Amino acid sequence: MATASTISTVFLVSILLLNLLTVTTSDHAVPQQPAHLSENKFCVPKPDANDQALQANIDYACGSRDVDCKRIQPGGDCFEPNNLKAHATFAMNAYYVASGLAEGSCSGNCVYT
Repeated sequence: MATASTISTVFLVSILLLNLLTVTTSDHAVPQQPAHLSENKFCVPKPDANDQALQANIDYACGSRDVDCKRIQPGGDCFEPNNLKAHATFAMNAYYVASGLAEGSCSGNCVYT
């Protein structure tokens, strides 16, 4: 006949093993891609976006706390080509990615490609 102490020990070990298995399997879980991203999408400026709109998008995206635009600053690895359209493309897509690929984060002067 099992004692209360033995039953408690077995119960405790079982709980610890169950927790270990839960943590181990969740570390390897593959995140599910949102339904609207069934293919690779990038947020880029609309072809007809003017310089003022492009600069406004750069300012907005780079002004957010989630986007680091050092890469499009002089000396950054995405500085070239040094033009508004290229820099806006970087900033808009960085904002889109930083927002968790939220559907509404690529709107206004930008489109999916």
